[in-house]
Amino acid sequence: MKRNWLLASLIGGLAGVAIWHRRKKRRAAAVCWTVNNSLEEVLQAHAEYLRAEHPAYYDKFVSLVKADREAAMGEATVFSLLRTYFRAEPQPADEPGKGGVDFVCRKGTPDKFVVEVTSLKPEAVAAQSDIPASIDDSVQGASRMTTDQLFSTVKDKADQLANYPCPRLLAITSTHPASPHLLGSSGAEFLLTSEPRISYPVAGSGAPVTMTTNLRRSVFFGPEESGTQIVSRRRSVSAVLLVALSDTQSGVVGLLHPDPVMKLKIERFREVPFLRLANWPIVDGAINTEWIVSIPESKIFYHAPIWLRQTARWDKKR
Repeated sequence: MKRNWLLASLIGGLAGVAIWHRRKKRRAAAVCWTVNNSLEEVLQAHAEYLRAEHPAYYDKFVSLVKADREAAMGEATVFSLLRTYFRAEPQPADEPGKGGVDFVCRKGTPDKFVVEVTSLKPEAVAAQSDIPASIDDSVQGASRMTTDQLFSTVKDKADQLANYPCPRLLAITSTHPASPHLLGSSGAEFLLTSEPRISYPVAGSGAPVTMTTNLRRSVFFGPEESGTQIVSRRRSVSAVLLVALSDTQSGVVGLLHPDPVMKLKIERFREVPFLRLANWPIVDGAINTEWIVSIPESKIFYHAPIWLRQTARWDKKR
């Protein structure tokens, strides 16, 4: 039952424009963890943990809480997920006065990886999506996906994640009320392949209607300068986690780079849906994606069935 719910939760719409309104119940777009503590309580617990276990980082985190509470909530929640659910043994790594990524996980083991956390402010998400940062049951309207914003965020962080001799994970968080949709399965699909278009054939040609993409906001690959083939981009980022935050649950989906400098093993990220290319390199412009989920207890991968696979074709003309 649990597995069926998880796979069903991956189904997302492909429309670039959606209609939103506040509902008391939402269909999940990602694997979700119900939390017993509010985000404020997670924030306070993380501060107490740092004071007890990593005092050198405590003052820095307190300063972050005062300067950018949204960013502090993102760091605290991602650290909590890494520590309590994924059991990745995270440690602070952004040394005061030196900088660097936020966390190092499984330090001293062959499975070591680093994590950088960045947060999207609700007001910035609202400007991109046309969904207010504060909405109630009586308000509704048209919205847009935030692919441009997510693309720019990964692009801006790519250099910071370079030169680490282990896999590098970028976690993007937001507390915007629409983040379960904007940072859910559709958000992941659009970020991996750029927002798709439906291409209609010339009338009477007998050719089928096809799904195409220009790859302009495809975060991990795109056309080379000659425009004849698709090459990988931002190889310093092994994977991206999109994390939607609220006081009741955290929803998470992931994207895997098809050709990273360092490949991330996802076995530890149990039950998190990861989107990846079914084939790399891309041949003849055919872009096939699939969702995969790791269930380490059973030591196998559950692959999404074929009807969850998204297939598009690179449209060189766009």
